[in-house]
Amino acid sequence: MKNIWSLPDHLFCSLNGLRSLNISSNWLQDVNDLGVREKPQVKDESGNSTTVSCNLDLEDLDVSQNDFVLLPGSGFGMLKRLKLLKIHDKEISVVVDKALNGLKELKL
Repeated sequence: MKNIWSLPDHLFCSLNGLRSLNISSNWLQDVNDLGVREKPQVKDESGNSTTVSCNLDLEDLDVSQNDFVLLPGSGFGMLKRLKLLKIHDKEISVVVDKALNGLKELKL
């Protein structure tokens, strides 16, 4: 994938067998635009608010060479099984406290 600026919410969430995802060398500017975050409050058919979860089992994520400036708190936290995160070759100027919170499987 090249020349991508954002991805639809939950784009990858239904891909239960997805273990590796490479969306490097694009123009993504916000971790929230990766298509893997939970959407906190969504109204269902009956008008009730509910949380839509994203249960990805991703182990390897390459988002290097994008235009991220900020890594938000718990920005990758929904990726509980993530072992490898590639996020290099760009200038990230702000890393919020607990930006990698929830990534218990991440290898250094």
